[in-house]
Amino acid sequence: MAPKGVLVIQVGERAMVGWNPGRVREDDARMSAAPLAPMPDGDPLVPHVAAPLARKRAIAIIGASADRAKFGNKAVRAYAAEGWEIWPVNPKGGEIEGWQVYTLVDRLPGLPDRASLYLKEQAALSALDALAVLEHQYGRAIFDVYLNPGVGRKTVREHADALGLNRVSRCSIRAIGRVPKEFPAE
Repeated sequence: MAPKGVLVIQVGERAMVGWNPGRVREDDARMSAAPLAPMPDGDPLVPHVAAPLARKRAIAIIGASADRAKFGNKAVRAYAAEGWEIWPVNPKGGEIEGWQVYTLVDRLPGLPDRASLYLKEQAALSALDALAVLEHQYGRAIFDVYLNPGVGRKTVREHADALGLNRVSRCSIRAIGRVPKEFPAE
């Protein structure tokens, strides 16, 4: 049996995995290329999914902002409200909404389950490279790399695809069933 809050659907020798069964959408669940492997209790679960399930879900919000009017801040508040561990990334460092800010992607404390980008094109391309390096270092994939509206230009999308990242061109706030206007600037 999968841990509470996790949906695992077996499809032949593979599995679909989604974090929140009440809100799983096509791009919130990923088909694993890895064969199912028995867990210690005998239940099948995708091997690269087991480690993240033992801890709180983490999201790297790259381009997070202390300005509450910006979407990079609204994402921090939205994911925190849904119980995620937040790893904001901003070269200025400091704190955003009480979360320690990492100045670079390669300084994150681990491989996030999800990444959400709020960056201009050149910075987005560099961040994608850094995420691909993290995946290689940890030997597993980030479940979703969200290129939020304004970030998902063709060159950025193509670069994410070329790196083999699990790209989603969609608002990461809406992906968890929330809307940005729920998080006003004041």
